[in-house]
Amino acid sequence: MRTYSPLIPNSLTTGFCDGVSSERFKELLPIPTLLTDAQGRILQANRAAQHFLGYTGNSLDDLKLEQLVFRYGVLKRTLQREPKATDSWKLPLKFRHAQGQLLSTETMIVRESALEDGRMGFYIWDMRDMQKKARALKAKWQRAEQANQTKSLFVSLISHEFRTPMASIQAAAELLRNYGERFSPEERQEQLRQISVDIFRMSQMMDDVLLLGKIQNQQLSFRATLVDPLTLCQDAIQFVQPRGGQSRVLIMVSGKFPPICSLDPSLFRHILINLLSNALKYSPPDSKVTLSLRRDRQDLILEVVDKGIGIPPEDHGKIFHLFHRGNNVGMVKGIGVGMFMLKYCVELHRGKIAFKSTLGVGTTFQVRLPVGLQGKKGKSSLAEETPIHPVNVLR
Repeated sequence: MRTYSPLIPNSLTTGFCDGVSSERFKELLPIPTLLTDAQGRILQANRAAQHFLGYTGNSLDDLKLEQLVFRYGVLKRTLQREPKATDSWKLPLKFRHAQGQLLSTETMIVRESALEDGRMGFYIWDMRDMQKKARALKAKWQRAEQANQTKSLFVSLISHEFRTPMASIQAAAELLRNYGERFSPEERQEQLRQISVDIFRMSQMMDDVLLLGKIQNQQLSFRATLVDPLTLCQDAIQFVQPRGGQSRVLIMVSGKFPPICSLDPSLFRHILINLLSNALKYSPPDSKVTLSLRRDRQDLILEVVDKGIGIPPEDHGKIFHLFHRGNNVGMVKGIGVGMFMLKYCVELHRGKIAFKSTLGVGTTFQVRLPVGLQGKKGKSSLAEETPIHPVNVLR
């Protein structure tokens, strides 16, 4: 049998032979601890042992170790075989709870020459607690490992995705610098428009980097304030559509709609930009995208409808997974983080998101946000009753 050096501080083990009071002994150790005589009778049991084994008061003092230890005969033979020189060892023991169930433990048994009459101390570690802590540590390690892998993959994807718009911007800038005087006004505008598109892509990717970092570090919080949702919608449309060209987004407002809502403007802006940019990106360049707002009791209902490629049925259950992209995206650029962050922002609002999609026909995303509609407070560009109409925006 392997001998272990004592794991218990001397100030505690010597208490058995120094005549410490029973009351002090019960307060000394946070782990279940028993003191027995040579015949296995319980002499002392601290409060942790009483709680662990399901006993109260001094009821443990009337018991013998054989009533508490499962397969006590094996323990007894082990103790008899051990030489007297062995001062401590550790055994996997099962103790019987007062209600009958068996409790797996790792128990340190201390037998010191200073303990008269063959008395021994039993220091008990509950394996359930140890296993729980081990599982928690393993889960924490796995989360950290997954976070590191996610960050590495994200950095790799971003680095790859950045090369294309940067190369495009450089090429357009060189064309304008070297041959700009030969271009017609329309050709120069097209080069400038392409630069604007590429800068927007890079800006979006940087926003995604910052937002995903906040999500992973649990630093993204919900801070509601009173805002005008229509104004935020118009600003988002201006942002996602490069300047010049024909408008592709229509805002549709229906029913009685108070102009002031309580929501987080930063998160709401991200929801809008993500939905609109995806709808534009996966739709034909000459198709329209509709953004509609309506009220349902105290909820704001936001819908974005496109006539794009649609989402394959096999991807419906994974559309909000990190780094997942539909198998029909083809050459359309993206890294698969937008839907994940969109859902996160919606849930921070305690809202819900749903979608329906048909391949080759289009997709409708609906976001429901409990926004505490405030009625008319302050100025707004939206009348209380506004008929369904398009709002002119820049492309």
